[in-house]
Amino acid sequence: MDNILLALLTAAAVLNPRAEAAAGAKGAVLKAQWQPLCGIVDKLDTLDGQATKILKHIASEAKNASLDMLKLQIYFAAEQTRESTKFLKPLLAATASDAAQQLTTLSTGSTVLTRGLSHAAFLQGHIAEFLKLFGSAYATTGTLPCLAERNGGAGTASTGAVTKLDDLAAKGCKVFKSSSPETDPKITHVDDNGFTKLGTTVGLVTTNLGDTADACELTDHASGSHITGQPPANTIPYAAGLLRSATGGTATAGANPRQINTLIAATSTANDLQVLTDAHGSLNSLRKHDIFKNQRNSQRNIAELRSSSSFRTAVAIYLLGSKKTDGSDKLANIEATIDEKYGRDQENFTQKTWALVGNHKIDEIAYDPEGTKQKPLGEINDERQLALALQFYTQKTAAELAAKIEELEKTKDTAVNQPKDCSKLEKAECKPDVGCKYNKTTEKCEKGTKSTVVQANKETEKINSGVKCSDYDTKEKCDTVKRNGKKYCG
Repeated sequence: MDNILLALLTAAAVLNPRAEAAAGAKGAVLKAQWQPLCGIVDKLDTLDGQATKILKHIASEAKNASLDMLKLQIYFAAEQTRESTKFLKPLLAATASDAAQQLTTLSTGSTVLTRGLSHAAFLQGHIAEFLKLFGSAYATTGTLPCLAERNGGAGTASTGAVTKLDDLAAKGCKVFKSSSPETDPKITHVDDNGFTKLGTTVGLVTTNLGDTADACELTDHASGSHITGQPPANTIPYAAGLLRSATGGTATAGANPRQINTLIAATSTANDLQVLTDAHGSLNSLRKHDIFKNQRNSQRNIAELRSSSSFRTAVAIYLLGSKKTDGSDKLANIEATIDEKYGRDQENFTQKTWALVGNHKIDEIAYDPEGTKQKPLGEINDERQLALALQFYTQKTAAELAAKIEELEKTKDTAVNQPKDCSKLEKAECKPDVGCKYNKTTEKCEKGTKSTVVQANKETEKINSGVKCSDYDTKEKCDTVKRNGKKYCG
């Protein structure tokens, strides 16, 4: 008995015209087709917030690099005689290089960024307009939608009908621009191959629609349709061409947004797909450009500096004494030198470099005429104040140097700087600090040609004579140098 009842129920289900879904013109577009479009719109809607964060970050880091460079230069001007200035110069080189790179990235990337945003907005508008149009097309008599979730069956309207824009919003579909938070840059909906979340051949195929009972005129392109009253001559490119509605309900053969090359090929006859191909090209370029990659901070860590060519070159020049502008003659020893001078521990590196500069105190009067105290460089982040301080200490250092030169000029010809007439000195007075040495064999005081006093005076005479004995590094060369017919060096 049970078996007979089951058989009868099965037969009834087969014979029931509502049990098997039917689809055709005037059927609502079903969720499998429109839901992926909502995901694309949602992703596109976030790009302006990402772009804002990128631009703010670049501007911030460019300013930070400028501040760091000013602070380093102030430290150099104020502490020029300290060994640490040589140690810190590679950081200045790396920071300057980074600042220049940020500006280059901004210069080259601004066009890519602008193009990406404009094409993204254009595509977003096309898709949003489709959702808004179809989501609003709902008959007030009965449940007759143009967007629905599932086919209701033969002769029955589709279920899960979208009857108003609020229904779309409830299903996670945006049709209006929303406020975009400033988030880290991330594009996941395109890659080199195409649109990652769109894998269906373009076209509004009959099987993608609900039953004709939905009575959606927007999907009816047959004779007597509301669009022209006759079959339209052209395909209707709904949603940027993703849901191209052709007479007969056929798809565009081989044109799949997951493989962008197939869309590009199809544009020769289906030029409405150009919106998609342009958007993909611009977004994919933006995704791979430096401006869209995670931006680093201006004060790079020691691990990052190791790979910085500007830092390595500066180490070769300032710490290893390279005479080449690219430091190429000393690069073989770079790794060992970086290990020795800077180490690998980040905290220790920071204390020896940025903390040293940040903790260095300068006089407030350097940038404020009414200043009376000292302030650490790390607490000054006003570019104008730092620029004034750099000028102050540069001028102060120059004035101090000029004073020393003037003092030396005044005393260079005094007796204290001139060698004594050694032949007239007694043994007790015959000393190297007056340019003499005592000859034990002859028991006479003689001129000490290698004494610092004699050598210093010869170097000083170079100003007037044009001869610098230290330029001749062998005795033979020194012996050839004569002045007024007499041996001058040696």
